[in-house]
Amino acid sequence: MIASKCKQVQEIAANHGKSVAQIALAWSLAEGFLPLPKSVTASRIQANLDCFGIELSQEERETLKTIAVQSGAPRVDDMDF
Repeated sequence: MIASKCKQVQEIAANHGKSVAQIALAWSLAEGFLPLPKSVTASRIQANLDCFGIELSQEERETLKTIAVQSGAPRVDDMDF
């Protein structure tokens, strides 16, 4: 499932007045990951940096984690580098 199409993620983003991308970045940081977003436009670079001010509740973090697990996306911990 693509996060931008997930109603739960959209609701969390709307509650914070942020974009889905900013919520994804904030969640990644809160979970101890180091996201590496790419952008070449100044406005998107600034939007990416604005994720540092987002404080997700424990409930929101758990909701996002559940969505990530259910998506079936590969887990970095399971990859054989």
